[in-house]
Amino acid sequence: MLASEYVARGWCQGADAKDKDGWLAPPRDPLAVKWCAVGGILASSEMPPTNLPYNMIKLCHKLTGGRSLTAWNDWPGRTQAEVVELLRKAEALALAEE
Repeated sequence: MLASEYVARGWCQGADAKDKDGWLAPPRDPLAVKWCAVGGILASSEMPPTNLPYNMIKLCHKLTGGRSLTAWNDWPGRTQAEVVELLRKAEALALAEE
């Protein structure tokens, strides 16, 4: 599943991922139901990790004007739709680079 698909299913702020009760969860944990932008990228990465997480984070960094992806995701007023859109743009760019 792509990072944008994880975040489209459920989005959070203040943690890489959360379970249904709002508790912190590792992004790849089966109990995780909400992800931030970084958590979605980590959840979508292969195990062992490939260059995908680094490339996606680098692309998102560029698309946010050089802002920290975590800070951008957690900014007050940020919406799930904005995060999904950013991840979709980064995924398209990553595919074009392959």
